[in-house]
Amino acid sequence: MKYEDDNRAKIFAPFDSLTGFFGEINEAGIIHEEKVTLTDNRQDELEANLNELYNRGHRELVTVIYYSDTLKNYVNITGHVDKIDPLDKTLLLSGNLISFSNIFDIEIINL
Repeated sequence: MKYEDDNRAKIFAPFDSLTGFFGEINEAGIIHEEKVTLTDNRQDELEANLNELYNRGHRELVTVIYYSDTLKNYVNITGHVDKIDPLDKTLLLSGNLISFSNIFDIEIINL
């Protein structure tokens, strides 16, 4: 089968399986952020808060701002501490596993 020049170009056109996806993201206003490097003083404050949480036990209510490597953005979440693992350096908060290195701020909510 011989294609005319106009039809031949169509068979080599790129295929975009995510048609409209990137437009939707731009329309939704999602902006990726760079991860902030914390000062030594700020890291010490966060470590003190995490130690306090660890010593209090589980189920404390906290608000955490952390950097999501998946979303490339900061996430603000409030919930109960399920587990603090000082060996793996992770915080499990309402089912969300957060690395200590991604935590920007943590606030213990006293009720």
